Amino acid sequence: MRQLSAHYILHNSQFVQFGTIVIDEQGHFVAIELPKQPYQEQAGVEFYNGILSVVPFDCNIEFLSVQPNTSVTSLFKEKVEQGQQVKIVQISPIKMDDFTFASDSTIRVV
Repeated sequence: MRQLSAHYILHNSQFVQFGTIVIDEQGHFVAIELPKQPYQEQAGVEFYNGILSVVPFDCNIEFLSVQPNTSVTSLFKEKVEQGQQVKIVQISPIKMDDFTFASDSTIRVV
């Protein structure tokens, strides 16, 4: 299992602060785990700055156009279900007050 966390997890158009994405060894989505309160770092969990999003494996993120002030949720609308093969993308930096792209935002697979 691979576990990844970030300031925010975007999954099915919903944000989870300090959630954890769990994927299996073959890259299939298992779950989004809610954070324990108060948030504490956990051994074996990869932590990333900004937002992580669960996207379908066949999503071509290299063709996504990142425009400043565009809502992050408008770009990642596809639903991802348990057992689906996925990839995880990091979006950073983000304007956290309204979850929009900054002028220097990047999207990359992690």
